[in-house]
Amino acid sequence: MLCARTEVELKEKAASFPALFTRNRQQALITHSQSPLGQPFKSFYTEKLTGNGRLLAIYESKVPANTTTDFFTQSQAHWANIKSFIYDILPAALAKHSRPIHQRAEARRR
Repeated sequence: MLCARTEVELKEKAASFPALFTRNRQQALITHSQSPLGQPFKSFYTEKLTGNGRLLAIYESKVPANTTTDFFTQSQAHWANIKSFIYDILPAALAKHSRPIHQRAEARRR
């Protein structure tokens, strides 16, 4: 949902829900990190603020071009991995570890 593989995709996401989600998340992280209850979790909030802030900066075009290019590269690799899992790894694992439907039905009857 938050990845963008191209400039066009990034512009679409920057003008819609992914950017709004990221912006609201950043504000919530700031609010909670500054509250007294958030102090025991300071390192958690610092890490999340940094990562979410980087993504927000990409959506808001506040980063150098090479950062955006690297983001596209990571997003493309991420989607390639998802595609490989769905089309290659998962079907092979299911075929290896599953039985035909009629065999499962017979096993339940016993």
